[in-house]
Amino acid sequence: MSRAGALILISAGILLSGCWPWHHDSSSTPQQQFLEALNHGNSAEATRIWLNMNGDERSAFARGEGIRPAVSAEQAEAAMKQHAQDQSNGTGDTKSAGATVDVPHVEPAGLDTLPKYFKSDSATVPPSTVPTF
Repeated sequence: MSRAGALILISAGILLSGCWPWHHDSSSTPQQQFLEALNHGNSAEATRIWLNMNGDERSAFARGEGIRPAVSAEQAEAAMKQHAQDQSNGTGDTKSAGATVDVPHVEPAGLDTLPKYFKSDSATVPPSTVPTF
């Protein structure tokens, strides 16, 4: 083999082994591929994956099957224990622990109160009459 041929084969191998645009992890499920495409903002790829999914795969996605969690179970458990410990020590977040919000009183509105908002001093709105049959 000539030196130029070997150089071409090596450069082609390097180019093709890198970031291949249609490369997908063969072990990931279509549900995971769909979610990753959405998370990366690639709506065209997500649409293609969704359209290629069959009904069983779509229903599995609706149930949350076939998706790897972003946080491991051990990390989630440790975070929940830490949060419970912070709450018991009184150092936790107090904003989400049953805070109340005062809502100002708003007068009920409807079509019958509409003239009050548009009433001018020069003209008054006569009451409407409904004919009886």
